[in-house]
Amino acid sequence: MMAKLKIFKMNTGSCNGCDIEILDALLSPRFKLKKYEIEIVEKPEEADLIILSGPITLKMRKFVAEIKKKANGKKIIAVGSCGVEGGIWFDSFATYGGIDKMLDVDVFIPGCPVKPEAVIYGIAIALGLESPRIKRVEYQEP
Repeated sequence: MMAKLKIFKMNTGSCNGCDIEILDALLSPRFKLKKYEIEIVEKPEEADLIILSGPITLKMRKFVAEIKKKANGKKIIAVGSCGVEGGIWFDSFATYGGIDKMLDVDVFIPGCPVKPEAVIYGIAIALGLESPRIKRVEYQEP
């Protein structure tokens, strides 16, 4: 039986708080997502959806650059306050910033840590199954 949705998950420098919540959303029996045949894959080129958590640390930049090459139009989700804008490390000497500093992010899921329900909702938005409740608007000078 082939999985209907293949997800590649990568930690780009987070504290693992969001990672635990992401895995809770995808793998735990509490949310019963197994019936949707979701599979976590080892390579980004095998995935339909890429989920990244944490700020991009300087040591992880080359791995994120590799994902950028292999993304090829796949949906990208930035998870957690750190993934969205760098979190408490936004101006640290050891981090580059949020995921959108290097990749075109389709869905931002803020929180510290994120709720599993928010992860599921973000995946539904990325897949076009749900519409976002809040739209991102760029600030313009008055």
